[in-house]
This record gives sequence, structure tokens and C-alpha cells, in this order.
Amino acid sequence: MIVTHNQEKKKRILTAPPSTLSLSTTTTNIPSTVISVEVAEDESVEWIWTIYPNGQTVVTGYNIIKNS
Repeated sequence: MIVTHNQEKKKRILTAPPSTLSLSTTTTNIPSTVISVEVAEDESVEWIWTIYPNGQTVVTGYNIIKNS
């Protein structure tokens, strides 16, 4: 089977939401471990957040969800 350009699934890149910064001068802000995710047109992303004791929230993972 030959796949033409029109039949290929198009991909898109979704950038992870920014982390929230701790405003305390005694703590180190931790960067997100996920920068972006490449998904197909019929997929979306569920971001997984970690909340640290200083109140900072960071994206540390993701799930790709197949849209119906």
C-alpha cells in the first residue's frame, strides 16, 4: 500500500504549561521536566503536575489521550 501525503496523519506540538514560581528567596525554583509533546490531530494531552512543599507546581509528566 502506498501512503500519499494527504493520507498521513498530521502531527502537532503542544507546549507544556509553565510552572508556577515560588516567591521565597530561600528556595530554588524547579524547572518543568516536560517541555513539549508531539501528538496526532486526533489526540490531546493531560498534563501531570507535581506540587512541592514550597507551593511551586511543575509539569512532571503527561498522558496522551485519543479523542473519539
